[in-house]
Amino acid sequence: MNTQWKIEHRNKNRYMTDKIYMKYHIASMHNEKTVSLQSPNGEQVVDPLDLSKYTYIQLPELEDVDTGEDKDIYKVLRERRSTRKFDPNKKMTFQEFTKFILFSVGKACINEFNFPYRTYPSGGAKYPVEINIITQRVEGLKDFHVYRFSGYTNRLYDMEIDVDKKELKDATCASKYDYAEYMDCNIFIFLSTAFERSTCKYGLLGYRLTLLEAGHIGQNLSLVAESMDIGNLPLGGFYEAKINKLLGLKKFGETTLYYYLIGGKL
Repeated sequence: MNTQWKIEHRNKNRYMTDKIYMKYHIASMHNEKTVSLQSPNGEQVVDPLDLSKYTYIQLPELEDVDTGEDKDIYKVLRERRSTRKFDPNKKMTFQEFTKFILFSVGKACINEFNFPYRTYPSGGAKYPVEINIITQRVEGLKDFHVYRFSGYTNRLYDMEIDVDKKELKDATCASKYDYAEYMDCNIFIFLSTAFERSTCKYGLLGYRLTLLEAGHIGQNLSLVAESMDIGNLPLGGFYEAKINKLLGLKKFGETTLYYYLIGGKL
């Protein structure tokens, strides 16, 4: 028996796992006495993925995107809610898709060293989180096909993978058993990572920073969607191994962190 995942009986019929998470949390704390060990090489870099063999669609720069009459940020914050049912008849234009992706995770500006900053913060600007997208009823893009967005270049790469809709539905407990309406959205977004892109500089602390970055991106996805009056739903209850296989992440040494659904409100 793997004692690492042993379930211990607690009083009042409560159950909990051994506190492995606390051990790792403590081990990955940023400690002034061990900072040189936690950050083994401040200049070490893991290069961005080489996607040169894949075809891509070049998306525009942020300043060239029409923002229209979107809600102000204060109204967006008040009205942001998770969407449980999506409109099965909603068709997303490519212009809407472009606007949503660029303002959520796109290249915001170029710094004095010709390095592209994104619309969200990243520890040490390592940007270890990758953006995987499956589309449905999006103008100009294939249904249930995998794309990957690069915030370095604002390019949408065709990853040459088709996904079975039922397999995608069965990849979360919610959509498999309770909420089939989740599958009516227009965009399925999966945040993935190879932790080494952050831990190469920050050691164990890089694990925390990567998860924080995924959270920053998730908030962007929710707020930009709400500003465009589009439904959004963050999901954590997905079967990681199934999603990894569907997206072909093994060849990149990556695993899935977060799952977002975006589509028309019903």
